[in-house]
Amino acid sequence: MTQVKWLLEPDAFPDDHTKMTKALEAQGIEYKCLPSATHVEDEFYELFDPNDCVVFSGSLGFGKQFRKNAKWIPGVYYDKNNYKCTNYYPALGKDLVHYNYCMMPFGELIRQQDYLYQNFSRNRDIFVRPNRGDKIFSGKVVNKADFLKDMELFSFYDVDPSELVIVSQPSEIKGEWRFVVVGDKVVAGSQYAAHGCVGCSEEYPQEAFDLAQKIAGIYQPDRVFVVDICKCLAGYKLMEVGCFSCAGLYDCNRHHIVEAVSEEALKEWREYQME
Repeated sequence: MTQVKWLLEPDAFPDDHTKMTKALEAQGIEYKCLPSATHVEDEFYELFDPNDCVVFSGSLGFGKQFRKNAKWIPGVYYDKNNYKCTNYYPALGKDLVHYNYCMMPFGELIRQQDYLYQNFSRNRDIFVRPNRGDKIFSGKVVNKADFLKDMELFSFYDVDPSELVIVSQPSEIKGEWRFVVVGDKVVAGSQYAAHGCVGCSEEYPQEAFDLAQKIAGIYQPDRVFVVDICKCLAGYKLMEVGCFSCAGLYDCNRHHIVEAVSEEALKEWREYQME
């Protein structure tokens, strides 16, 4: 009888690793760990049989390679197109923390500088982030006085001029929580920031959970994914949806995650065998 197996990359989230292995061992689930490496080696694909039911948890770089080349089912939960803002903003716009936004090619930002600050600034600040979920650069609050300097900083990442970016009014964030979703159900959650500082706790407000559950019922980018919720002056809002396989889990309950994700992975594997 086929059993789910997990492939872990310890270097990706060192603080998560022991918590995850303890949960896997407690449930009698086989797992293997990738050795430290800067890129995927051929022998990594031989850690499991190509026909095995395997769940990957690790870095985005390794995740992309395994999703592209490994035959494991489900393998990597990362349908990258579904994590583009252009795909989920239209469905979830009213619940977004950056609900007042525009999208434009990166190469147009300098030319449109005056327009952007006239329409989206707060205290001479705008917020800029990439459309892509894999974040070719990190979202950043850009003060008007530092605009050209920050544009040069973004260009350091070789951003193509045609790459879509999101520009919005910044929000004052008081707290941030990450929730893990399996199917359309939230199975675990954790605070990961408070007032701009890292701070983990398995506790979370009911309002944050309720919004995450609402989001999960509207938009499912993968069969397993994460939802980030924040609290701002307007209340609880969606920050973004992200891929589970390449996300830090902070103080989320690993036992609940391993149980629910493993069950979903086996379900998908069995469906695939019947095709």
